[in-house]
Amino acid sequence: MDLVIDANILFSLLIKKGKTEELLFKDTIDLFAPEFLFDGFEKYRDYIKKKTKRKDSEFDTLMIILRKRIRIIPN
Repeated sequence: MDLVIDANILFSLLIKKGKTEELLFKDTIDLFAPEFLFDGFEKYRDYIKKKTKRKDSEFDTLMIILRKRIRIIPN
């Protein structure tokens, strides 16, 4: 299955562990996102880290995994 995700879905994944996280990491699902998706996360990195209540290392690792998992669609 192919899924296009936006920033809201990614925020949801980062803020709370649960069904969204399970779904986005299934091997049977291919993820796609617009190329600007990660720009906002870099710009507001400190704010997002504070809101997610995850340790810095956990947050950084998750972002690395997501960058590898999500196929970027050029504008």
